Amino acid sequence: MEILNYLVNSFNYLKKDIPATVLYGSLLLFLLFIFFLLPILGQILFSLFFVRITKWYYKRLDILEKEVDNKPAILCLIILSLLFYFSIIFIFLYFAFYLFETLYYSWNIDNVFLLLGKILSIIFSILSLIFIYTIFGNLIGREEKFRINIKKSLIIGAISSIAMIIPLIMYLSLILLILKFPLYIFSFLWIYLIFSIFLFPYFVILNGILAKNL
Repeated sequence: MEILNYLVNSFNYLKKDIPATVLYGSLLLFLLFIFFLLPILGQILFSLFFVRITKWYYKRLDILEKEVDNKPAILCLIILSLLFYFSIIFIFLYFAFYLFETLYYSWNIDNVFLLLGKILSIIFSILSLIFIYTIFGNLIGREEKFRINIKKSLIIGAISSIAMIIPLIMYLSLILLILKFPLYIFSFLWIYLIFSIFLFPYFVILNGILAKNL
């Protein structure tokens, strides 16, 4: 029942200021575009501006506990962003060398890329669970210094995973609709975009509320 209250309260905060939610969600999508467009610089910019706009959004919704130095959240976000980005790059390089069969017969370099991608992905997954409370606890104003609380991080991760079930089903349904009706791809992509604009703020609210109340 308590988990349900968190999920419902997050939705109530989401609809409290629709214009701010739309603006915040749109800015997040733009930051994700920058994230993938610019190696290293994109991940740093994403981390810095994610913190800024998230604090602004928390203030607009009156859920910010107090103003604190956000260096812990920025540090965690930069580490996670770089790990995620380069894991994707290495896995992409693996498929590129595998498909085009360039040099990898003699160097076996495709397997090296795959191994590096897997290692970085595993490290990213572990640190994401460990850092989630550090990030949102700092952003919401609960934690002023770099502090890892694995128990609270796991709880936040578990509740967020439960909340992700329905959106995941909707995303998969959209993908299936695109595959079945390719002529309507742009219509489905617009639905996907609008859905994402509201989905990302919802999880930022949920994680902030959880970090604040656990």
